[in-house]
Order: sequence, then structure tokens, then C-alpha cells
Amino acid sequence: MTTRRPPDFDIDQALADPGFTPRMDDVPGLLECVEGGGDRADLAERALLRVGPSVGKVAAVRSREAPPSGRARLTRLVGRAASRAGGEELAEFLFERLRDTDERTRRAAATALGKARPGGAEAALLGALEQEASSSVRSAVVEALGKVGGEEALHALSQLDE
Repeated sequence: MTTRRPPDFDIDQALADPGFTPRMDDVPGLLECVEGGGDRADLAERALLRVGPSVGKVAAVRSREAPPSGRARLTRLVGRAASRAGGEELAEFLFERLRDTDERTRRAAATALGKARPGGAEAALLGALEQEASSSVRSAVVEALGKVGGEEALHALSQLDE
């Protein structure tokens, strides 16, 4: 049973409370905050992660329609949700984002895969390393490969020094 909120409920005040857990009907508005960026976006992201693993799925769906800057922020949120939930369910989304047209989104996906370490991450990151032209994204992919580990990752990383 959901209790009624007081008539003077203010989402901005609630976001400032580190114990605030949003309701499901708050999720769309909070995802919009995340997309927009800024201090409020960080607070909204933290609150959304308290909803549970389902927020990662909702953010993944929403990111497909988001502009590049919002897509990068939502990909980061999906990655954080994947890290908390084991990462397997959201891995395919993150693998797809490694091929995104937006550099920040690719970097966010690589970082997320390094933290969540889902099955298949090593192969996806190795593929991204071969294709990536951006030095900042390559750095994120290399760092993620170092976290994911594996023989192929070790071999690929050792080839970078030569």
C-alpha cells in the first residue's frame, strides 16, 4: 500500500534527502532530470538507483530516443544499475552503446562494462578497441579491459605498448 504524499511534497527537496526512494511514477521525471545534466541530475541518478534494477531497463529504453548528451548520461545510469544487479540483463544494451555515434556514450558504455563485468564484455571491448578512433574512448576501453581481464585482453593490451 502506497501512502499519500503531503500536499506540499517537493521533488527537489526530496532529492536532497539521501534516504529518498522515489516511487515508480517519479521515474519518468527523474530520468528527464538525468538527461538534462547538472547537480540535480546527479541527485536524480542516485535516487533512481534506489528504485532497484528495473530502473536500468527503463533508462535503456528511454536512451534509445534521447539526444546524444542525454544518451551518454542514461548509459552511465544503466551501467551503474548493471553493476548493482550483476550486469547480465543490461549487457547487450551496453555492448550496443560501444558502437554509438556519440563519443561520450561509447566512453560511458566502456566504463560501465569494466565495472559490471558481464559475460561477453571482454570480446565486446576487444572489438571496440579495434574500431575506436577517439583517444578518450580508447582510454576508457583499455581501462575496462584491464578490469575485465582475460588472456585475450592481456594480449591486446600488451600489443598497445609495441
